[in-house]
Amino acid sequence: MNITASPFYESLGFYLISENLIKRDEVEFTNYAFEKKIKFILVSLFVLLFNSFFLERYYVRFPIYDIESTKIPKSFDGYKIAVVSDLHYGFLNPEFWIRYVIESTNQQNPDLIVGIGDYVKKRNFDEELVQIWKLLPLLKGKDAEVFVNGNHDHWVNHLLSLRLLEESKKSIRNKSLEIKRGDEKIIIGGLGDFWEDHIPIDQIFKHTDPKQFKIALAHNPESADTPHTESIDLFIVELDGQSYLLDLIVLPKFPSSFYDTKRINKIIDSHNIVFAKLRAI
Repeated sequence: MNITASPFYESLGFYLISENLIKRDEVEFTNYAFEKKIKFILVSLFVLLFNSFFLERYYVRFPIYDIESTKIPKSFDGYKIAVVSDLHYGFLNPEFWIRYVIESTNQQNPDLIVGIGDYVKKRNFDEELVQIWKLLPLLKGKDAEVFVNGNHDHWVNHLLSLRLLEESKKSIRNKSLEIKRGDEKIIIGGLGDFWEDHIPIDQIFKHTDPKQFKIALAHNPESADTPHTESIDLFIVELDGQSYLLDLIVLPKFPSSFYDTKRINKIIDSHNIVFAKLRAI
């Protein structure tokens, strides 16, 4: 028996087939769009992680910021201070990179190099602490190189970190140092880590001339808020893994919501290295 479909059913069948094909195309298009979004997200995450762990981590910038004051002697106009912090020597910051940072810093010909801590990363790794103190003396400033410790250095081994600092003959912890140019001078003092060293500002600068331009080296910005009567013209500190210059010379304009001090008017950041250039006005 032959069965033939009427034109109506033939057209209906074609319609149903066409509709199914359209739906299948829509599903395939939706899947393709979804896969494309997933690929875009994965690629973006890869780029972000690659930038964070490799490019940003190993890219060293050398910004130079002018610090102006009428208290800066004329002979110190243009005096360049290299601030080194948060090298975090260890697994992700190997020795070849530390040597690169040191060599690059030396090539900038700084007058003075100051280290403000966190030279190592992990806790309980004495060998990393010992090794970094074989590398830090390779830093060379025209006048001097001075250092204080940070919290990570203390966390590795408190007593060992202090011993290595003192044995380096470059410690400025709980000390002040006069840098002279002829008959003129500026004064540098070392506070160290706010949480581990507990060194009063006035204890370091009590015998200094109040008319001299004074710089305090500290690992934490909280040190700037500790009670003191001595006038400090510039705090050099670390915050969130970066170097900062807390310039206390002019009137405060710094938002207290970011950091709780009414005396800070300017904050300058850099990764690992920042240069302060003194300007006599």
